[in-house]
Amino acid sequence: PGINDTDGFFYAALIKRDRLVESSYWRYENGQLRNDRYTYHYTGRNKDVWEEIAFDWTAGVARSLRDGATTTVPLAQAAIFDKQLFQLALILDLDRGIESAHYTVIDRNELKPYALQVLGRETITIPPGKTIEAVKIAKGRTLLWFAVGYHYWPVRIEQKEDGYTLASHITSDLAALRQEEAPAHPISPPAKPRTFDGSPLP
Repeated sequence: PGINDTDGFFYAALIKRDRLVESSYWRYENGQLRNDRYTYHYTGRNKDVWEEIAFDWTAGVARSLRDGATTTVPLAQAAIFDKQLFQLALILDLDRGIESAHYTVIDRNELKPYALQVLGRETITIPPGKTIEAVKIAKGRTLLWFAVGYHYWPVRIEQKEDGYTLASHITSDLAALRQEEAPAHPISPPAKPRTFDGSPLP
C-alpha cells in the first residue's frame, strides 16, 4: 500500500479542521526507498503554507523551497526520508518484525531523528464495527495502530494535546489489502519514480 496526497497520519490535521496535504515522489533502488521530491501544502488558522523539497542524491543535498526562500540540507546518509516516505519505510519494517525503529527525516530545513517503539498487539474495533488485530506503536505523545494481516496499514491514531486526548480512525477498504490475497511484499519496486498512488512522476 501507499499513502498518496493525504493528511500525514502523525499529525493532528487528521482530527482538526485544518487541511494538510503531503505528496512524496520516490523510487525503489537496491532494496531501499529513495526520495526524489516532496511537496507540502497546509491551509488553516489563516495560513496558506507551501513547501517543496527536491532531493539531489548525486550532489548529496536536498533543496527546500518554503515561503520564497531556498535552503540546502546535506544528505549525509542514504536513508533519509521525507515525512511521507518514512511512513512507508515504517510499514515495511513492521512487516519485517521490528520492535523499535529510528529514522532520519527532513523537516523544513533540518534533519530530525524519529524514534518509534512497538508496544505490542491489541484487538481493536474500527468502523463500521470490524474487529481486527493491530500493532500499537508510540511516537512521543502519539499512539498509532497498524492492522496485522493487512500489510500493517495504519487504522487508528490517538494524540494528546493541550490536556485532551484526540482520537481518530483512518478509514480504508481493508478488504482490498488483505495479506492472504495480496502479493507477499506490500510494494513492487517501480521501474521509474512514482507518486504514492502509483502514477508516473511528472
